[in-house]
Amino acid sequence: MKTFTVAGTSVENGVTKFRVANDLAGRIKMLERCENTDIVLDELPEPMTKQAAAQYVLDNNLCSEDAEAAVAQAAPKAPAAKKVAKAPAAKPVSDDAIAKLVEEKRMFFPSFTDAQLLEVVTFQVNANMKAFRELEPTF
Repeated sequence: MKTFTVAGTSVENGVTKFRVANDLAGRIKMLERCENTDIVLDELPEPMTKQAAAQYVLDNNLCSEDAEAAVAQAAPKAPAAKKVAKAPAAKPVSDDAIAKLVEEKRMFFPSFTDAQLLEVVTFQVNANMKAFRELEPTF
């Protein structure tokens, strides 16, 4: 991420803009050459990203009231709340259905114990419901 050591504002064609740079004198000369007015640039205490520099300028009142809107545009926005998709409600599985699945699995895995077969069936039921949790088989 790019960092800057200088931050401030200038007015270009009547529009106040937030500016960042790494060379104070060079940036002032460039802005004057491009006919910017009301140039106010300050050294930052440490290299900062553009958003952090904008927040620093706002927090320390390093810009005029007229320039606050331009600086605020560059300041970090509050993160939007992320929408979390809810898992579909799991349908309860009857004991009869589980017993039927255990017997079905017994034909495919004759050497498995009852506990292992139940674990496989539980995993299959939960996998079909898209809710894995901690029910993965351990065999």
